[in-house]
Amino acid sequence: MSKTGKPRRPLQSNRVMSSVAGRLSYEERRGIRHVEIDLEGKGPESAKDLARTLSGAANRLLQKAGEKSLGAVLEEARASKANDPDAALNQALAAWVGGLTLKYGLLSPATLAARLLGHSASLTFKLTNLLVPEEGLEDAAAEAAAAEQLAIMGQIYELADAWHWFHMELFGEHELAYAKRQHAAGTAKGSAATADKAARRARIVRAAIDALREAGKVNMSNAMAVARAIRQSVDDECSKADLPRSASLDAFAKTVANALKAGKS
Repeated sequence: MSKTGKPRRPLQSNRVMSSVAGRLSYEERRGIRHVEIDLEGKGPESAKDLARTLSGAANRLLQKAGEKSLGAVLEEARASKANDPDAALNQALAAWVGGLTLKYGLLSPATLAARLLGHSASLTFKLTNLLVPEEGLEDAAAEAAAAEQLAIMGQIYELADAWHWFHMELFGEHELAYAKRQHAAGTAKGSAATADKAARRARIVRAAIDALREAGKVNMSNAMAVARAIRQSVDDECSKADLPRSASLDAFAKTVANALKAGKS
């Protein structure tokens, strides 16, 4: 997206409303994003579900790296017995993230995982303090406060999700990610097509060699003689199958030699 608010270039996108077995659904694609909504109940993945997935991934990443967990950091903050629990938590989280930053870098996955978990824990703690007084609440009020806390955290996750995707749009990251995905898909498709053509051509060469051996007119231990004998028929068959013809006799002789060796193994 440019500074004027217009996309730098259009991304592949579509919006489709469909009905399958009487159930309405809406599907939308834009670049690397995809959302599908069942209009009779099933919606897209919520930001809260996404946050749960991200938190789980962050915890696993830190565990595999052999780093301290969020639970251990929270326990350290509680064990400090500071007069200000909020300040103790902030200090413990800052030390955790700072240590990972020095070790791995500010933009490293481990540091980002810790920042994600730390911000979530800090916000939850602050909301609890705002919604629940020191003297506590009656059961009904406590349930209402817990529900309010979950609702606010849900809004925070929605903000984070919208922030993330609009940030990608605004600074052109969405276009770059889409272009890279398209390039990777095209490369994979091209590689598969090339491999398929090579396999089909190899079968034609193999069949020609087998036919020549059956005729018994050429010394099959002489790759160049075999290549001269079958080159024209192989090129003809390749042309019919829309496959590349041999570039030169020497190159084709190497192909034949490899096929003869493979036939002996």
